[in-house]
Amino acid sequence: PPERADDAGELPGIPGLVGAGLVSVQSFRDRLREFDAQSRAKECRHYVRLVNRVGSLATFNRERYAVEEFFYKFEVR
Repeated sequence: PPERADDAGELPGIPGLVGAGLVSVQSFRDRLREFDAQSRAKECRHYVRLVNRVGSLATFNRERYAVEEFFYKFEVR
């Protein structure tokens, strides 16, 4: 949410993803490696809102699984 934008901007890897446009699944994983380590060390997870904006269920599932590696998700329908 907008009121948490400053907090999110301080998380490792997040500023490089926000506004980055389309990135590959592997690039997404690579950019969040440090974020994941920090999250696991603190035993916490962050939530994201996930919106399906692709026409292929297989593509959406592949990308959704990548998101689920790092975040809890709320799927916006």
